[in-house]
Amino acid sequence: MEARQVVRWTEAGTEHSARWRSENGAPPPRCVEVADDRMTADDAYHLACEGTAVLWRGAEHLGLRSRAELFAAFDAAGLETIAWSDVRPRHPRATDPADPLHAARAAEVTSLWRLRVRRV
Repeated sequence: MEARQVVRWTEAGTEHSARWRSENGAPPPRCVEVADDRMTADDAYHLACEGTAVLWRGAEHLGLRSRAELFAAFDAAGLETIAWSDVRPRHPRATDPADPLHAARAAEVTSLWRLRVRRV
């Protein structure tokens, strides 16, 4: 039997761990950085290039910022939304009430945003 793999990280000074499950059999990351809305895309990119996993704790994911507030943040940054697409999971586990993560998976929404610099 294969040993259970575990991913470990520190958040707010507290050690955390969780069972690691990878669809393609990849090992758990050795280094995990907790990120939120204060992390820039450049910083996240550089961490990923170094092999560091980024655990996202963004405001939208946690329900701390509404869609209207997200649009206001885009506007404040001088960006306009060209289009966006919201996608809900379609895999079997998202629709299986017996799955222990069913509620979380069923509530997931992945949004793809197309933005551009606002024309003056």
